[in-house]
Amino acid sequence: MARKSRRYQTGSLLIRGTKRKVYVLRYYEPVLLSGGKVGNTRRSVVLGAVSEIGTKKQAWVVADAILRRLNLGHHRPQSVRTLAEFAKNDWAPTVLPTLKYSTQRYYGYVLDGHILPAIGERRLCDLTREEVQGFLNAKLKVGLAWETVAHMKHALSKILSTAVEWGYSTENVATMVKLPRRESGPPRAFLTEDQAKKLLAVLDEPGRTIVLTLLLTGCRIGEVLALRWKHVDLNRGVLHIRESVYQGHFGSPKTSSSVGDLPLGPQVVNALSRHRQKQGSDPHPDALVFPNEKGGPHDTHNLLWRVLYPACKTAGVPRVSWHELRHTHATLLNAQGESMKTIQAQLRHSSSRVTMEIYTH
Repeated sequence: MARKSRRYQTGSLLIRGTKRKVYVLRYYEPVLLSGGKVGNTRRSVVLGAVSEIGTKKQAWVVADAILRRLNLGHHRPQSVRTLAEFAKNDWAPTVLPTLKYSTQRYYGYVLDGHILPAIGERRLCDLTREEVQGFLNAKLKVGLAWETVAHMKHALSKILSTAVEWGYSTENVATMVKLPRRESGPPRAFLTEDQAKKLLAVLDEPGRTIVLTLLLTGCRIGEVLALRWKHVDLNRGVLHIRESVYQGHFGSPKTSSSVGDLPLGPQVVNALSRHRQKQGSDPHPDALVFPNEKGGPHDTHNLLWRVLYPACKTAGVPRVSWHELRHTHATLLNAQGESMKTIQAQLRHSSSRVTMEIYTH
């Protein structure tokens, strides 16, 4: 092949492998150094199997497609900073605080506990789709839940998309990886109608009204503990879901579809009316419906271990979590013949598939 002028790269083409021979292109790629200076790094790219590409002349055609972008000046230099450096020094202080508090905590957990120990030392310019795919596959192989691995992918994608926006990288390789289809796990625990009645019978206030509201509305515990009296219309029998609370931090509900209005049946209306009378004839509209002793939100973990779990044991029913009360609501609606569309609307899911696969037994 004719040599190009000095300012153009021709690269070098090698054949590697024993059982399966492949063409490998080696060339120099411009990268961003510290201080914004541009340097070069050596690249090695597998073009494909010799048996598939054919002659070396045909391999040069494939190689030229890669080199042309560099030689025409269309390649934007990537940073040689490591993923850990960028995530810790740039992304975490500036982008992470803009996310919901619960998302901040969970992304911080998967970042420090899984992503950075595995691939944090990889340079942004060197990180490949294959490496990210292998990392996620390995996490699934050791038995981590599909949802946990999906959160890892989302967190990594958030970081890499910021790196692209800020000019440190040219592509977000996390968007190119695939997770296997989520398989249905073992059914979650839930209560029958009789078991729910037994549980309510042994609960003291305000635990009884909290559990009753969860069972008969399908709300999440964070949504119920964030309720303010201005969100409760006892005359019309409507609950306005506008906030959620997580570890004492108020924010919007889990998703945009989670914001909505829910009908309240007579049992919940009566229970909330009695509960309101105990707080005074006219509590402030911004006052929490279920405040702790200091007027702030209850801690869900403390309520779970001090109220719900002991009550389940006393009532002789399966030990259920707050989220499994939400499952119970969906399952009871399904048993009563409600349509899947109605159950989806009550749970405020954006997808009926989620309702069918997870929330009914």
